Amino acid sequence: MNVEKKSVLVALLIICYGAVAIPVYWLKNTTQADFDALMALYVVYAVLTYNLVVVFNMFIPHCMRTAGQEESIDLSSSQHTSSNGTKMTATEDIKFVDGTKTVEPSVPRKYGFRMSIFGGISTFIGGIIALVVVIILSQTLPNEDGQSAGLLVTTVVGFITIAGSIVTYLGLPAIPTKPKKDWKAWWLEFFTPLKDLLRRRNMAVLLLSFTIYTDTAFALNSVTSQLYFVEVKPDTLEYSLYSMSFNIFGAVTTLGFYLWQVWRPPFSLEYWLVIGYALILIIPIWGCIGFSESTDFGFKVNTNPKM
Repeated sequence: MNVEKKSVLVALLIICYGAVAIPVYWLKNTTQADFDALMALYVVYAVLTYNLVVVFNMFIPHCMRTAGQEESIDLSSSQHTSSNGTKMTATEDIKFVDGTKTVEPSVPRKYGFRMSIFGGISTFIGGIIALVVVIILSQTLPNEDGQSAGLLVTTVVGFITIAGSIVTYLGLPAIPTKPKKDWKAWWLEFFTPLKDLLRRRNMAVLLLSFTIYTDTAFALNSVTSQLYFVEVKPDTLEYSLYSMSFNIFGAVTTLGFYLWQVWRPPFSLEYWLVIGYALILIIPIWGCIGFSESTDFGFKVNTNPKM
């Protein structure tokens, strides 16, 4: 897909992303119809979110290649040769310091790592700013309007997001346009990654595990939010503070991880990926323990809810 089509695709997805948020302010009545409409919009929002993450990540390899050109690193092949004839992977640089050979992350990999990290931090910061506005409105507007302050801010952010799609379209990097291909070449290019999955088993396992992780994380977040609403019954202020704690924790830990990995990395990014997948298993394991009636810990059903 050439740069024009990618730009249009991203802009259209962002417009749809903002359009989903606009109607929510007019769905603030406590009726079954409004609730169903909000849930339907939430499902569409979740689908658009994951698609937007994918299309934005398409530009990271291009930026990595651009950064690597300054160091004469060719990322189009899986290996390149150093000046002394040593074979190096495309994600590593071999340097000699005082006669000692050391392997360091390459410039493209460092650049892509920074893009991913600071993109996530920016998202958390944006969420914190929006929640601060919600808290202020919830405490200054009258009772009913204050309770729906989050819906009002969501609608306003939806309009801002649609306007921001123009900036996104104009600000995307210029990716060289590939020559047009006939339908046979297009189908061959489309199915080549699927054929590679049969040869590159690690890539297939990684994609499968990421799919399972994404679906599991979404389900866990949904269940956790429902438990929070049922048990705590928060008002707008309490829920805003609850949501803000998640954003603050995410921004701080992401920045801390970046600084740790840059200062003195204990593991490679591949090992960190495995560690992250392993940590999230704690929650479903805790839930499975709760199924047992012979244990007094784990997720348990509250048979005597507070009235």
